[in-house]
Amino acid sequence: MAILENIRKRTTVLILIIGMALFAFVISGIFTSDGFSGGKVGSSVGEINGEEISIDAFRQKLERATRTSGQSASSMQLVNSIWNQVERNTLLDQQIQALGVDIEQDQIIEVIKSSPGLAQNPQFADENGQFDERKFRDFILELKINAPSQYEDWLQDEQAIIESAKQQVYFNLVRAGMGATLKEGELDYKLANDKVDIRYVRVPYASIPDSTITVTRNEIEAYIKENEKKYTQEKSRDIQFVYFEEGPSDEDIAATEAAITALLDDSVEYFEDRDTTETIPGFRNTKDVNAFLDRNSDAKYDSIFKAKSELPTQFADALFELTPGELYGPYRDGDVFKVSRMMAKKPNGSVKASHILITYQGAERANPEVTRTKEEARQKAEDVLEEALKQDAVFAQLARDNSDGPSGPRGGDLGFFQ
Repeated sequence: MAILENIRKRTTVLILIIGMALFAFVISGIFTSDGFSGGKVGSSVGEINGEEISIDAFRQKLERATRTSGQSASSMQLVNSIWNQVERNTLLDQQIQALGVDIEQDQIIEVIKSSPGLAQNPQFADENGQFDERKFRDFILELKINAPSQYEDWLQDEQAIIESAKQQVYFNLVRAGMGATLKEGELDYKLANDKVDIRYVRVPYASIPDSTITVTRNEIEAYIKENEKKYTQEKSRDIQFVYFEEGPSDEDIAATEAAITALLDDSVEYFEDRDTTETIPGFRNTKDVNAFLDRNSDAKYDSIFKAKSELPTQFADALFELTPGELYGPYRDGDVFKVSRMMAKKPNGSVKASHILITYQGAERANPEVTRTKEEARQKAEDVLEEALKQDAVFAQLARDNSDGPSGPRGGDLGFFQ
């Protein structure tokens, strides 16, 4: 209480000290961050146990999680989730590196085989329904050649698989090191099973009247000194605080809904420098949806067709029944207000593709045994195209006979694409 009273008496001094500390912090930030010159933003988003976390790597994980979950990249829940994941993996990786734990390529394949999402995918199954490693490797190679963005996603998946496998090895080592010895087992058995027959007499302290016992202050102090550890307490503080919940008020929600509603219809703006008015198309009538969303939305334009199962369950029926150009909303999906506009419809959003790949000497990822020139490869491609356009042509057989790609033995089959 005396400390708190002293603080109250010196409130002005305390405020001055805090203000000077904040001012020093701001000034130091200017000198260590290239001042006001617009210097480059720091390259790390944080530090975990002495290891800096790259802001680019963190951003990639966040963007990928955003695409996967459908949440906004500004969602603090998603950011915190990714940070917790990075923190866990970083701490584990430091221990794994210290132990020299590593895994081989065949172990990675074994992990993939145990993953239901990959091992049970019909695209990678052989005639007996078992996981075919060759088909899987061919699929990854096709991604590398024809779908670089999907291949980059796979590289991140592969890294996650490698980290998971290393962590599993690490946890197995920990479990093995925590095993009990034979002597410990014998002791545990004895403690659980050995029994004795005893008799004892209990005289409770409460049965002795306090009036018959005299304890002096010196005896109490002497006892405390002899048993000091029993009465040692950790330092504590009496703190009062105010909790401010980080969430929108009813007024904030209403203002957000009003703001997004105002974007739906055309508006007229006055330009003082030209002394003219101009009609600004709203979301309902704009011809350039991509540019409109860039200016007004937290989520960017996604041109990929969506199946009904990919839409928010609560609104899927209404959204799927929209006609091209029609709007739905504003509606609240979780913590986000949305307005949806039907751009176009098509009956089937998936397509099965096949191709014939003809490489030439010096081409990227070309087989070293290929000796044809680029011109010869072009001529062969034109010859194969001419054969493929014939009425009785069998494309799969042409692919088996002519394709240099890994899909050649499968008749050039690349599977289904969204």
